[in-house]
Amino acid sequence: MAASIATTERRTPQLNTDAIHSIPFFQYTWNTVIIAALSVFGVTMIAPIVAYGFAKIGVFLLYSFEYLTI
Repeated sequence: MAASIATTERRTPQLNTDAIHSIPFFQYTWNTVIIAALSVFGVTMIAPIVAYGFAKIGVFLLYSFEYLTI
C-alpha cells in the first residue's frame, strides 16, 4: 500500500493584533529609558566622589607607611 499524502492548504502567517496591542510597548520602552538615564546620571555623579575618597585614603596610607619605615 502506498502512503497517502494529505494535501494541506498553504497558510500565510497572520499577525495577532490583539496580543500586540495588549502589551504597552512604548510605556515599557519609556520606563526603560528613564531608568537607564537616571542610572547613568547617578554613576556619573557618584563615581568621582568615591574616587576622590579612595585617593585621599591612598595618600594617607602612603604617608603612614612612609613614617613607619623611617
